[in-house]
Amino acid sequence: TEKPQMTPYEQQDVTQDEERDGQYFEPVVPLPDLVETSTGEENEQVVFSHRAKLYRYDKESKQWKERGIGDLKILQNYNNKRARLVMRRDQVLKICANHWISPIMKLEPMKGAEKAWVWSALDFAEEGEGKLEQLAVRFKLQETANTFKQVFEEANVSQGKKELMTPVTSRVPGDRTGDLPVTDALSNPPEPRSHGLRKLEREREYFYIFVFFVLL
Repeated sequence: TEKPQMTPYEQQDVTQDEERDGQYFEPVVPLPDLVETSTGEENEQVVFSHRAKLYRYDKESKQWKERGIGDLKILQNYNNKRARLVMRRDQVLKICANHWISPIMKLEPMKGAEKAWVWSALDFAEEGEGKLEQLAVRFKLQETANTFKQVFEEANVSQGKKELMTPVTSRVPGDRTGDLPVTDALSNPPEPRSHGLRKLEREREYFYIFVFFVLL
């Protein structure tokens, strides 16, 4: 059988396609080189990670202010075994909590609010020197809140033991929603206790003294 003859228009289309196959088009906007990003968590293991809502106590208004919603993590350094708490806001990934977990820290239940814990910390979420903060975290399920408390208390003494903690799988079935409403107890909380802040102030003074002698 004979091969069907192409019309002049079809021959022109084939020629143009062949020419386009060998063409190279320069991008209109130059593409940036790939850059490796660092989170600062590369030398740490994730011991606990779960979605939560974080609050900060505002002394002037005497109210709890929402600081962010996201995954709250407890990390432990592979080398010195020191543990810290880190939390980043969803989507923007901005840090809203970043502090060491020390033996003097103690979680206390939020009065009138279930699945919520309160503690004081020298927080480094903002640039510059750390700031003494009264923080509160709330989870959706009580089981998750209990697991967080258990891991937090183990992290209190992890550095002294010089042992790595066992990571906890804290994701609870059915607990994947971000529906973490603010309760009345968080809007009108009791006055925070100050003894924890005084201890943290002394800890910060000891830290600066230690750094001073190291740099001598």
